[in-house]
Amino acid sequence: MTRQKNNQGNVESCINKECPLHPSRYKEGCSLCNGNNQYRDRSKFVTDPKKLSLTEETYVHLSNEKDFDIVLDLEDRADEFETLRPAISKLAGWICTLDTMAKRFNCYEHERKRPPGGTPFGYVWFDYVRTVRHKPHPDLSYELAIVYLEKNGVRLDYWGTRVATQFDVEFEYVAAQQDNPFFLRKFGLIYNIPDDWDKEFRNF
Repeated sequence: MTRQKNNQGNVESCINKECPLHPSRYKEGCSLCNGNNQYRDRSKFVTDPKKLSLTEETYVHLSNEKDFDIVLDLEDRADEFETLRPAISKLAGWICTLDTMAKRFNCYEHERKRPPGGTPFGYVWFDYVRTVRHKPHPDLSYELAIVYLEKNGVRLDYWGTRVATQFDVEFEYVAAQQDNPFFLRKFGLIYNIPDDWDKEFRNF
């Protein structure tokens, strides 16, 4: 099978162009395309392998507690921490891109299910707009909490902030794709997401 080129996390792909992810009726433009994600400040993530530390036996902080408080749970691989330091620090630098891909898909699913002529500003869209287009707000309905290393990629665990809810997002890691080696594969209860799902999004 020929793998599609991964453009899911390329936030610079449509700068100075009509945004392929949003209809032209949105006059404010696409903040995703300008990298306006709540996790866009790379300096708040631990990207230096030497500064990583193992806490609570299996947790590694990918960002400072005072900032985003995102941790990686090594689970039964805690004894591999020293070996995994370079990979973990590199993963920390990808958090913004992974979260952006997840929010793009979130937005895509809402638009896909929207009835003809219906308003796009539903519950999911509301979260997307407040998280990506504007600054984070204290009552956002979910936030990234824990990251896990999987056999073929990574899993992001999101927790509800207004109601007791939880869902995960999984990415496949493909080393051959140097520009963006992560492919979105699962979002909540949606499985087997194809490589080119965002290509379909461009048709909305």
